[in-house]
Amino acid sequence: MEANGENNELRLAISSFEESKRKLYEASKIGSIQSLKTLIRGDPNIIQRVLISSSNVESPLHVSVLHHHLEFTQFLLNLVPELAGEVDDLQRTPLHLASENGTVEIVQALLEKNTSTCMVRDLNGLIPLHHAVINGRIDIIQRLIIARPRSPWVKLYNCQTIFHLCIKHNHLEALKLLITMIEDPQNYGFLNQGDENENIILDLSMMLRRTEVCYYTEL
Repeated sequence: MEANGENNELRLAISSFEESKRKLYEASKIGSIQSLKTLIRGDPNIIQRVLISSSNVESPLHVSVLHHHLEFTQFLLNLVPELAGEVDDLQRTPLHLASENGTVEIVQALLEKNTSTCMVRDLNGLIPLHHAVINGRIDIIQRLIIARPRSPWVKLYNCQTIFHLCIKHNHLEALKLLITMIEDPQNYGFLNQGDENENIILDLSMMLRRTEVCYYTEL
């Protein structure tokens, strides 16, 4: 009888935790700070306990960033700053998501808590700056480079540089910005570095018929 009682208590505890976890993710999805505060009053360690039980899946911060909730994101970061370094099942930090499809304000909020995530590669070998370049996010590119000036030098697994990404995804303005922001790229030969097939960015421009960027690739 005593064992049965303990088992029932354990099941109730698990059920209660799962319900709190569901409410936490729902609050993150809709950006309800009040709901989060209510959960924390009931369990001050709910966020940490959810992180332990849900490693390598989207954290509440990932969800908040995905849904563009600036105030909720800031509230979470102030409560648990280490959330900024959590990765999902694709090894993406919240900064990866914000750099791809977020707002510059959310990117800045994340950077204020952790700039080391600028150098974290996801499963595809991309750092947040790569995602920003692929999507032509000029405002975010600037913030990321200011936070980590060496991040533009990180190559993809196929040895392509950040300039190759600009050409591939046809983002001329991003290319112009990067040329001005990266210190002495020509002196280090960065503009003329080849990928795994030894194609420099001028080669790629010609192959993809990006005639409008040839001037910049011939600097």
